[in-house]
Amino acid sequence: PGSSFYLHLWLSVPELILYFSGYFSKKQIKERLLKNICGKISQKQFDALCAAFGENEIPKLIKPDALKCIEDYQNQDATMVLLTASPEDYLKSFCRKHNMKLIGTKLQRSSLFFPGKIDGENCFGIEKVKRLEAEFDLREFETRIGFGDSLGDKPFLKLMTEAHYKPFRNH
Repeated sequence: PGSSFYLHLWLSVPELILYFSGYFSKKQIKERLLKNICGKISQKQFDALCAAFGENEIPKLIKPDALKCIEDYQNQDATMVLLTASPEDYLKSFCRKHNMKLIGTKLQRSSLFFPGKIDGENCFGIEKVKRLEAEFDLREFETRIGFGDSLGDKPFLKLMTEAHYKPFRNH
């Protein structure tokens, strides 16, 4: 991210304080941050930024043990799903590369400017369960292995036959 990103993030500090004070919901703060950080860029520019971030930055952020785990399951032809509260836009290329289904927060699209709004609900907590169950009949999977690293993952982890909470934290 360039210096403009950090400036916009710094300018968002008052809104972040209001969020942590309980004044804004997760959805509201995410939309405000999207608008502050992305400003008034075109949808095409936003899509290009997301694609570049997904190709160049996401691989650097994935912990080596987590990536090895993904590759091991990929080699077993497992059905893999990345279930996330993050916007889907910048994770698409990573999921495509690793043959993973992507279920995340969807953003509104426009033919002109990037709206900076969430389409539907933020994919967090119980919303992750709703989205997962809308996409899959979990009874069809004898073994369901889940990995999570936030409180928002706890509800979906309860549906797994084998749940791992923060397994890659110390690696």
